Amino acid sequence: MSYFKHSVSVYWRVLRSLTERATGGILQCELWEKVMQRFMGKVVLVTGAGSGIGKASASRLAAEGGSIFCVDLNREAVESAAAEITAEGGVATHWVCDVGNEASVQEAVGACIEGYGSLYGVVNMAGILRFDDTEELQTDDWQKVIDINLTGTMFLCRAALPYLVETRGSIVNAASTAALSGLPCGLAYSASKAAIVGMTLPMARDLAPLGIRVMTVVGRSHAWLVEPDGLLCLLGSVFRLA
Repeated sequence: MSYFKHSVSVYWRVLRSLTERATGGILQCELWEKVMQRFMGKVVLVTGAGSGIGKASASRLAAEGGSIFCVDLNREAVESAAAEITAEGGVATHWVCDVGNEASVQEAVGACIEGYGSLYGVVNMAGILRFDDTEELQTDDWQKVIDINLTGTMFLCRAALPYLVETRGSIVNAASTAALSGLPCGLAYSASKAAIVGMTLPMARDLAPLGIRVMTVVGRSHAWLVEPDGLLCLLGSVFRLA
């Protein structure tokens, strides 16, 4: 089991444990089954579904009854991800898409609607991370990160909007704690994720009157401590939803 899939699985086990405690240890099976099937009959498009958090998200949504339209630039990875969902009894199809290309995004959304007939949710997990010293970061490398992490998210939200209005659906955008504290040698990535937070807030306000919820997931893969002498120390691996 991948690290990200395991982390999401742990999250749900903790949630169930807390729910049982809150109900004095009495948790009706019917209630839990209802919680676990909350996406039944709903179509969710997940970008970056070929690996990492995107793949784990697609798997979790499918386990809760959703029909998943898996999107990724890596054909082999996204085919495998969709096949795994199907093998586990879920419903999923895959599509190869470059989220940094507006025409490619529009084609992907169109294929989703053609295949499923509706769209309830969009999970924008596609992204790239690269490390460069600030003084050595090249313009082309900066632009590639911004195009995929930020502009690609905007392309997908905009293309999906007419269909989300019909279902009063939801959008989840992937940010990072790098947006809040900065990632060493991650200027482009940190800037793109900070911009995701800045984009999600007005988007949420603009779309709320249409019945669409827009949220940001802040994930953290590592915790860093800066010592007085400037040494960066890795404290541990963490996965957090906020």
